[in-house]
Amino acid sequence: VIRIENVSYEIKSKKILENISLTIRRGEWTAIIGSNGSGKTTLLHIILGAVRPTSGEVKIGRSKPWELKGRIAEKIGTVFQNPNHQLFGKNVEEEAVLTLKALGKNGRADELLRENGLYKYRGKSPYLLSFGEKRRLNIISAILHNPEILILDEPFIGQDTPNVAKIIRTILKWWSPKKTVLFVTHDPILAYKYADRVVRLEEGRIQEEGGREVAYKVMKQCGADKFEGKLFN
Repeated sequence: VIRIENVSYEIKSKKILENISLTIRRGEWTAIIGSNGSGKTTLLHIILGAVRPTSGEVKIGRSKPWELKGRIAEKIGTVFQNPNHQLFGKNVEEEAVLTLKALGKNGRADELLRENGLYKYRGKSPYLLSFGEKRRLNIISAILHNPEILILDEPFIGQDTPNVAKIIRTILKWWSPKKTVLFVTHDPILAYKYADRVVRLEEGRIQEEGGREVAYKVMKQCGADKFEGKLFN
């Protein structure tokens, strides 16, 4: 569903991404991990067409992302790193259905709001929510219109273990083998637990790509003993 071929990106002669090739397959959960400044968010922005690569090619299906223009919102649900960057509704209920209504579709978010502890705030401004609550609202808004692909940039920041579980349950209600999840995370535990495939970026290049053994290797490098007890919570 997403094909990235020999993509490089630089700003003022500084290389941010270098020769990235990656295929995202339908039905997979793919995690992109790596340290700060490794190019993870830039790669997502290129996939979404917000940034054009210096060289190389990106395809969403058979189209380049910038050719899709407004249609990309129908195809891809997106949650950015900062939840405040995608809050536009006057209240929580309006925010939840904003993308749905913008695409001319009908529906309600009551069930998802209840499951994520947000229904009681439905008449309040989304800016009054906590960071974690805003993040869960972002995810509801991103999936309610039933996109084919979900792209998440650090979706679990600000969430404790029960709320991570809520997010995963919410995504699983939307997901099917015909749908695809691509998420960026700093947390190798989350990549290990939820991803079918893990891609490790460092200094703008893909260092490793494989199954969850890639995430486990990162845990070992950081001292796996401090992660072991959390893998099965």
